[in-house]
Amino acid sequence: MIGFKPKPIGTTVFFAVLFFALPVCAAPQSARQIFNTGLADYKQRNYEVAISRFNQVIRLNPNHHEAYFYLGHCHFEQEKFEPAADAYRHAARIKPDFFEALVRLGNALEKLGRTDEAVEAIQKAVAARPNSALGHYELGEVLRGQKKFAAAIESFNQALRLEPNHARAQTGLGISFLNLNRAAEAEKALQKAIALTPRSADAQRGLAELYFAQKRHAEAKEKYQEALRLEPDHPDANFGLANIYFAAGEFETSLPLYRKATQARRFWVEAMTRLGDNYFALKDFRVAAPIYQDVLELNKRNIEALYGLGFCYVYVNNKLAAQQQHDRLRPLAPKLAEQLQKAINRQFSGSGR
Repeated sequence: MIGFKPKPIGTTVFFAVLFFALPVCAAPQSARQIFNTGLADYKQRNYEVAISRFNQVIRLNPNHHEAYFYLGHCHFEQEKFEPAADAYRHAARIKPDFFEALVRLGNALEKLGRTDEAVEAIQKAVAARPNSALGHYELGEVLRGQKKFAAAIESFNQALRLEPNHARAQTGLGISFLNLNRAAEAEKALQKAIALTPRSADAQRGLAELYFAQKRHAEAKEKYQEALRLEPDHPDANFGLANIYFAAGEFETSLPLYRKATQARRFWVEAMTRLGDNYFALKDFRVAAPIYQDVLELNKRNIEALYGLGFCYVYVNNKLAAQQQHDRLRPLAPKLAEQLQKAINRQFSGSGR
């Protein structure tokens, strides 16, 4: 219609239309909401998703000690012990009396082989909660790992004073007695641990070690097998049973057990060395040699690895490498070095290799 002028829309109507036309944005989640979501992811073992959530919480609230704590758990469960230790350390820095974070920091540091720092962290946990049997037990375990068996016994006994039926402390006590050759006390403690928890693989393994030390090999074998029925990947039980088969010359049977032991506990020099010895006994020198080399990366003065590696080179006809191992071995173990030198001379007599 000519001359028609549209009627202006009222301001109130215009803003009402605009309001309903625009998309509605959800309110941002709080740190607590994101933390709870991350916690659910952690419990479902969705560790990478949980890590992302906890890091988001930390960006929103850098002093959220619980987010750091569970961030540490996510890394620890994936055997990423360095970032786990960092996260636990942050949690304890924010909350200095955070008992659980200090204990887990000690656990992560122990996994990294930093046992002095582990002891320091768990001692702080014990100071924060002196009446906790768990703290004294964990301290005993780290001290036992350091071969400070008398100090470990003191910690385990303190745990048992606080909690008389603490089966793991009873097991640790028994194994510590065993390491000090106090056989009667070891057997008593380990039998009590088994009475408390019949399905304790650690206690069964402890008794097996006691019987093995006493040359009661049939009983030792039975106890190691019982430990492995309870916990098939138990590193010490696999290692102990492998030693029995190896000593009996059953190298094909001991080999997979040594493998399982080294897979279950990384950087375990003794088990790695035995694995190398097993391949050597099977005359698989080209497999044994790199295993001995890995041992020497961790401990350059390991006499057994130097000796074994030297003989591997003898049998693969590498005179120069064999002689180098001899030269490294001589200041550490002159008699073994002499045996290696004789083998080198026999193998390469009249040879230009």
